[in-house]
Amino acid sequence: MAEHQQHYDFAATDNQQLLAERQASWDGFVQVATWTIVATVLLLLGLLVFVA
Repeated sequence: MAEHQQHYDFAATDNQQLLAERQASWDGFVQVATWTIVATVLLLLGLLVFVA
C-alpha cells in the first residue's frame, strides 16, 4: 500500500490580505444580492401593472 503523508506544511498567511479578500468577496455578494432584489421588485411591479 502507498504510504500516507503525516505532516503538512502550511504557508504563512497575511491576515490583512486574507481580510481584504474576504471583505471584497462579501461586498461583491451584497452587491449581487441587492441588484437581484431590485430586479425582482421591478419584475413584480411590472407584472402588477401590465397583467393585473
